Amino acid sequence: MNNRQLIDRFKEAHGLIYDLDLAYVFGLSKQQLSDWVNEKRPVPTPLKFRMLQLIDFPHTEEFAPIFVDPAEHAALVHKDRKAIADLKATRR
Repeated sequence: MNNRQLIDRFKEAHGLIYDLDLAYVFGLSKQQLSDWVNEKRPVPTPLKFRMLQLIDFPHTEEFAPIFVDPAEHAALVHKDRKAIADLKATRR
């Protein structure tokens, strides 16, 4: 799955409309997001695992601890879920 596909699946999974919604959720600059969309830079591994977990990609929770600190990962996923909820609440 390339960056564009991952971003689109993330947006679809959470009912988000714009790429910039993803920037809001993860605290990214427009340039960072643009670099990912245009495949100029890879999505950092810890963030990629967070995105994969948030779209319920199979086996993510099983493999994430190999690459990222489990406690930090869990805390950041929780923060991401809150940011998604906050974003959706502002759109109502």
